[in-house]
Amino acid sequence: MQKRTAADQAAYTCQADGTFTQPTTGPAALTSSDTTKIASANAWLTSMMAPDVNIVTSSTITPDQDYTSSYTGATAGSFAINGRTYSTVATSSIVVDSPGTVPDSYRGVINAHVTMTPTPNRWIIQAYKNNGGTITQVPVQALADGTTGHFSIDLTGVSGSYTGQWMLGVLDANAGYAEYGTKWPSPDQYVNLVVQELVVTDTTYLWATTPASADNRFSFPNDQVGAKMFRLVDSSTNEVLAESFDQTGLIRSYEYQLGETGYGTGIQDLTYVYDQSLALFSAVGQNQSSQAKQLVDGLLKMQTTSGVHNGGFVFAAPQLSPSYTDDYYRTGADAIAVDALLAYIKAYPSDGNISAYTAAAVQGLTFLQSLYSSSGPTAGLYLGGYGQYSGSPQVFDPSYVVTFASTEHNIDVWHALTDASRILGNSVTNYALLANNLDTAMTNSLYNTSLGRFNQGINGGTTDTGDPLDVNTWGAIQMYATGRTTQAQAALTHLNAFANTISGVSGYAPFYDSSDYPGALANVWFEGSFGAALAQYDAGNYASYRTLIDGLTSAQQVDGSFKYSQVEDSTYGISISKSVASTAWYILATAGRASIWNTCMYLPPAVTPSSTSSGVTPVSPTTSTTAKKPSSISVSDLANSATPEDSSTANAAPSTTPVVSKPQSTSNTTEPKTADASTSPLVLVISGVAILAVAGGIWATAVRLRHRRDL
Repeated sequence: MQKRTAADQAAYTCQADGTFTQPTTGPAALTSSDTTKIASANAWLTSMMAPDVNIVTSSTITPDQDYTSSYTGATAGSFAINGRTYSTVATSSIVVDSPGTVPDSYRGVINAHVTMTPTPNRWIIQAYKNNGGTITQVPVQALADGTTGHFSIDLTGVSGSYTGQWMLGVLDANAGYAEYGTKWPSPDQYVNLVVQELVVTDTTYLWATTPASADNRFSFPNDQVGAKMFRLVDSSTNEVLAESFDQTGLIRSYEYQLGETGYGTGIQDLTYVYDQSLALFSAVGQNQSSQAKQLVDGLLKMQTTSGVHNGGFVFAAPQLSPSYTDDYYRTGADAIAVDALLAYIKAYPSDGNISAYTAAAVQGLTFLQSLYSSSGPTAGLYLGGYGQYSGSPQVFDPSYVVTFASTEHNIDVWHALTDASRILGNSVTNYALLANNLDTAMTNSLYNTSLGRFNQGINGGTTDTGDPLDVNTWGAIQMYATGRTTQAQAALTHLNAFANTISGVSGYAPFYDSSDYPGALANVWFEGSFGAALAQYDAGNYASYRTLIDGLTSAQQVDGSFKYSQVEDSTYGISISKSVASTAWYILATAGRASIWNTCMYLPPAVTPSSTSSGVTPVSPTTSTTAKKPSSISVSDLANSATPEDSSTANAAPSTTPVVSKPQSTSNTTEPKTADASTSPLVLVISGVAILAVAGGIWATAVRLRHRRDL
């Protein structure tokens, strides 16, 4: 590691406990206005734990039991109406005139009439007994009067062996004595009110509908495989009064409005593991223990627990049925999921399921090692993942191996490994050693000394010098965490190339118009801009941090959310929909900034010898695990058959007013870092999420609502 200058040391905010400074005064301190906005953002995130349905009343609907996804039998339940009034209508084909009540033991005459138009010799009345749902025909009948519709049926001689509730039904003599209408007794029905049963597999399907009975009960004779959902619906307006669903702990990634890409399609119910992980980081960082518990349990529903991808987290899944997805994995998203899980383990060590969470984290780390490249231009780095959608219609290939080594993915892995070393320890696997080796490989293979920033990655053996925003922001955070402050400040200075003010909102675009991203629109990308704010904060650039936060929060929506971006850019799949990633990143850049990427390599200032010097050499605190690096790590090579991510190169900056001030140092060169035991790094960088294109009707169309880093 290169020596820091005095200016570097002044800007470097890593404390002796191995965490970044958390100022309580000055421009980085949170204000009462910040607190109000954060509370609103939290409320919106919580609302995204429920399905994408507008519930218009406080009515409730409750199934009699928890029906599993494999259950296909009869279902039943009850509901309560609040805030609405509905009239009722009789539904039975028979109205009993006397006696007033007919108990099960009754043996006498029932006087009644049919509700249909009287017809001579047509309506035959049949007696039944209903014993716990089993309906048995009793050998007693009567004929309704052809003029008045009245009849009398004599039950006096019925044997006591017939038990259960009395029922009367109508047979139609003009239709081969087929049953007609609804048996008596049956409850009245609410007018314009129905109960729907839906099943959720790859998306949500309406299975059956039944009129809402005035006894506030519902039932369906059979079901279909899938997660079960019940709704109380006004059939005249299609408004949903109440909904019952199994809480999976997953958070919907986007809220789509009419006219937006994805509205009314299956993708509006998807949870991306990246967004799930950000929400978990956010809850942990604010000590929202109940929300964090739901989110961590939901996260584990996205983890594969057997087979060749054991331990991996699927890229995305339907919120209510996470098992109905494809074996599509991307390294950055997996690493972030592991790191979020580690954050929960660290925050709540007394959780009763801590051993299961720990085992899941270890399995996730083992899965990441399956992506390690031990030879060629990507040696020492981690490759992009597994699975690919191709063709039209699209077909999924789970055996596809992504051979692109993404800088962002590797930063994510590095943080997960370093956090693992400090939270899980190194008793079985030396995670600190793996992290140190990865940091060296990143510095030697991915850092571009002439450009003063990380490259985008290595594409099929060729360096990809593309310039997306995150390579600079997350790269700066990673370099600050390891003490490379000069390079980090150079990366932050380069953010000026991405700066825009759109409709009064100031922030950064995901990329700019260049040979790599030709035609990219000037934009403000909220997810990435809040990540840039965290980078400025970690660097100690508190004035720039405050300017950026204030420039972005003016765009907060009334419900507390943030859109994915200010401008829709269909060329690159940049959406304007309300986004969990953007909203969670706002919290992580403010109230939750101590929970994500908040571990750094403390380097005590050098002591200048003097006649009074004690000559004592400062020692790094024990919170920073270090280990000597071997020349290589023995990990199996991966197949080399994947088409890499798109490559890109940035060379032009928009002529807009920079959002951030220039940091103290603008040096853009550095010597590659040596394999020094003191270079143990720790910072997490997050890979974005692209909406999956799913084959076989599951994921019908490729709609990219995140940029290219995850493809």
